[in-house]
Amino acid sequence: MKRILGLVTLWGLMLFVAGCSTLTRQQIPTERPLPVAEHKPLPAELKGDPITLWLLAKNDGRDDLKVESDILQRWKEKLRKAGIQLKQPPAAAKGHMNRLFGTNNPNRKALQDFIETAELNRSGEYAGQSIVDYILEVNMNRSDFSQTYSDPIWCPVCEEKRPGSCEYTLEAHFDLKLKPLPEYRTLKSFWLESSENDDFDTFRCPTTSQSKSSMMYQNLRRDIIEDIADCGGHALATYLTPTAYVLNYYSDGKVHYFEISGGTAAGFVAGQTVQLGRVGALGRHDVAPIGEAKVASLVEPTRAIIEVTELSLVEKIRKYDQVKVIRSDIISDVSCTGKISRL
Repeated sequence: MKRILGLVTLWGLMLFVAGCSTLTRQQIPTERPLPVAEHKPLPAELKGDPITLWLLAKNDGRDDLKVESDILQRWKEKLRKAGIQLKQPPAAAKGHMNRLFGTNNPNRKALQDFIETAELNRSGEYAGQSIVDYILEVNMNRSDFSQTYSDPIWCPVCEEKRPGSCEYTLEAHFDLKLKPLPEYRTLKSFWLESSENDDFDTFRCPTTSQSKSSMMYQNLRRDIIEDIADCGGHALATYLTPTAYVLNYYSDGKVHYFEISGGTAAGFVAGQTVQLGRVGALGRHDVAPIGEAKVASLVEPTRAIIEVTELSLVEKIRKYDQVKVIRSDIISDVSCTGKISRL
């Protein structure tokens, strides 16, 4: 009986502590004046929407390892969990961007017009769709399939001819370039590569066309696609962490909370460590760190509360300072180790 009472008391205490640690709107202290930073984000950046990417894909045509639906679906799912949306651009925008996929672009004016339109409409729409944060260029720069025949081990006592071995090798190399709008400059590059091989006993290797229709080749191709899709999504999700801006300050002199312009829709969850920074003259990719904080338990779809415990940092924070989730740049997914190069 005493044991049962003890367990009940323990569970009650745990529930009480959990209840006390859950921040509600009613528990937020009084709002306090907050100095304003020099850089003010665009209205679209304060909505709390997810980071959105438009995808431009290019294939070399030598193989069917293209950026197709199965790769895109894997990328979309991995990025969605990190608060990132991957979309195909509308035809009008894609027409502009396709003209400058290479460096030998004969029509720079089309690019300039597109960028200026994107800048003017960041708080609205372009060609019927909300304007996005980044353009993701994906280029499959190499895809190689080879097969090698190996003779059987010499056996002087064997009466019958023995088969050798035919080994399949499939390689793929993808380049990912992340370009923010409206600058349309390469902010980050990723080089993805994967190689798969398998072999079987035979007296000679089949023709290439026969090999590419075989189940073994299809299995190698599927493994390559899974590698590229999972590791590419992992690289992007690790780099593109949820980002927001400070909006309001609440304090009773003992606890210090700041409301930020992002919530669950943008990938913020309670307990995350965030870095606060002052945005410089070059915009949201020119940020000087000023300190760290924690996301409190109050996280809504487009708003969240961060708690700052260091008084010296509280005194530094300004309205519109950037808040960015801190994630390790180390590749934690073992299956991706060695398959992603961050340039």
